[in-house]
Amino acid sequence: MSDEPAERGRVERLERENAALRRANARLMRERLGSSNTAAAGRLAAPRRRAPTAGRLLASV
Repeated sequence: MSDEPAERGRVERLERENAALRRANARLMRERLGSSNTAAAGRLAAPRRRAPTAGRLLASV
């Protein structure tokens, strides 16, 4: 499949953009809510676990 590397690059770019948006959102929440909800805002910025792909599932067996 010649399209697979392009798709992987697109997915990685979208994941980076999503992470940047989560960090920006957490920063705005901290500014808006103050220090009382810093932990909750930090959790929103934490990287999400990626869903297991078929390759990861097979590798874990």
